[in-house]
Amino acid sequence: MKLTGCESQLDRRRVRIYFTAEQRTDFRALVRDLAAEFRTRIEMRQIGVRDDARHRDGVGICGQRLCCASFLREFSSVTLKSVREQNLAPNPSKVSGACSRLMCCLAYETEFYRRAARIYPANGTVHRIGSRTGTVLSTDIFAEKVTMTFEEGTEEVLDIEEFHRKRKGGRFRGPQQEQDHPGQPESSDPPREPGDKPKHP
Repeated sequence: MKLTGCESQLDRRRVRIYFTAEQRTDFRALVRDLAAEFRTRIEMRQIGVRDDARHRDGVGICGQRLCCASFLREFSSVTLKSVREQNLAPNPSKVSGACSRLMCCLAYETEFYRRAARIYPANGTVHRIGSRTGTVLSTDIFAEKVTMTFEEGTEEVLDIEEFHRKRKGGRFRGPQQEQDHPGQPESSDPPREPGDKPKHP
């Protein structure tokens, strides 16, 4: 058992003890001994490691107060999938919080990276840009840039909007459109005006 904290009522008629343990543990004998020693009602509550970090409070590797102790009211599920989607190294010292679990803040930007993955091309993929064929060297989702190398040996940095505009058969869909219409397939047909009849093959 690892003690986390202890709080007592002002009239000392009740003492509440918080602790963590690797498994479910029965401390009824200890409760009886404590009640006889302090002559008050003893409550022992086993909590999880994330609640333990919230109770103890502290500062994260970002230099700010722990999210769980400052503003988080509920814990969201954070998995290694969020780490991979953000291209972070699965180094426990870098992605673990004070509770030794994955940091809660990893879930804050997960949706942003998921939308970026639908908009930005993967490194190493080949695309037809205008009359040239090029390979994606790198992407910068914050600067909204795509770096490409072409067959003649030249490199060029394109805006993501320019990349989709010049890419053969491509149509640019920005982050706002991805958020409003996630997962909808792109269509090469022009938009129809109200009242137009659909074209049949």
